[in-house]
Amino acid sequence: MARHTLGRWIAAALAALVVPFVAPGLVPAEVTVKGDQAAWAEIGAAYKKLNALSGYRMKISGGQGAQEIVVEVAPPGSTHAVIRMDSGTMETVNVNGETRFRMNVQGAPGGWQCRTATPPMPAPRDPTSVQGAVEVSRGPDTTVEGTPVHTYIYTSVTNAQGQDVTTKTTLYVGTQTGLPRRVVTGTAGGASTIDYYDYGAKIAITLPPCG
Repeated sequence: MARHTLGRWIAAALAALVVPFVAPGLVPAEVTVKGDQAAWAEIGAAYKKLNALSGYRMKISGGQGAQEIVVEVAPPGSTHAVIRMDSGTMETVNVNGETRFRMNVQGAPGGWQCRTATPPMPAPRDPTSVQGAVEVSRGPDTTVEGTPVHTYIYTSVTNAQGQDVTTKTTLYVGTQTGLPRRVVTGTAGGASTIDYYDYGAKIAITLPPCG
């Protein structure tokens, strides 16, 4: 595989890895919440409870260039992700801001790689840390794959590289657990879905050596 082709593959994989969590180029600003203030507090409480667990897993679909991403999370700062692409797979480990990755694709180097350009794989941010304007409402209670859930809908407007970006998020929180079950996030550029499971899993993540 030519080096420039491999470089594009890496870039696509990394884009798929971070798109569900953050938008690039966000300009810091105070958050302004409109709509259902109690619902916004419940959203924050759900994520606070999630990241107080010993561990959990996520399945992400719809990211740029990736078929599926499966992530193991060991709060507060460790993740292990396997990204399935059309061209192969990529695996990343992030522990307290240090990242390693390896690829199973023709022409890729073997072993774990260390590159300063590789972004970390963060746990999902508490959505109450969103910057800009947020409008919040409740949707009807429903079920997600048999799990009864409350529905929350919030639209945020942030500034990315001088342009306003509108993101609509639909969050489903288990009525019995108070934990996020599914979140669907959409912008003009597309949508992604995160499913949460294995709450409280005992997950040990160790940073592998380079090479």
